[in-house]
Amino acid sequence: MRNWPPRLVASDDPAARAILDQAVAQIGDAVRVLQDGDRLPVVCTGGLGPFYAAALAADWPVVPARGTGVDGALDMARAWAP
Repeated sequence: MRNWPPRLVASDDPAARAILDQAVAQIGDAVRVLQDGDRLPVVCTGGLGPFYAAALAADWPVVPARGTGVDGALDMARAWAP
């Protein structure tokens, strides 16, 4: 497991901070559109997942993933199988 936080998140570099702030805003916009007024749980994965989860938690409930991407793909395949 990686040491948290990644250097990008811990950086005091204004350019890095601007990139992260813009990324949070864009992800927030996407979640807002997908939520369509609801407050459904949001799951953040990947290396920056914990950072995004903390940033989005003020607007939506954030929950941990219940498995890996493969687990999710298998669940979807089972649900859609005839």
